[in-house]
Amino acid sequence: MPNYYDLKCDKECSENCKDGGSNLTQCYKTARCNGCKTGFMGNTCETPCYENCTSCEQDTGVCDKCSNNTMHGTYCNNTCSPTCIDNKCNKDTGVCNHGCTKCTGVTNAVVEDYEQVDN
Repeated sequence: MPNYYDLKCDKECSENCKDGGSNLTQCYKTARCNGCKTGFMGNTCETPCYENCTSCEQDTGVCDKCSNNTMHGTYCNNTCSPTCIDNKCNKDTGVCNHGCTKCTGVTNAVVEDYEQVDN
């Protein structure tokens, strides 16, 4: 069931507004949504999240979760290193989840005791 806004309650909230429950409206007097459904962002939740995001922050578009763990970064727009096992890495840091598949001077080795070094 849609929710309405404006002084006369004659304008319908965006279909992408998060359902506020039975006692809450989906949007404010200005049409700004009180949260977005998964996959949308912006005041009225009409803008899809970035391509590789499954969900994102309403105001900033920062990805909460990448659509797969072969991507990383604020907007899930960076590819994990091809030398990560299964190309999988941490969304925030880009550090390989399961170690490396190829290391300089070592063939088909898996590095188990990996420590990130900051330069």
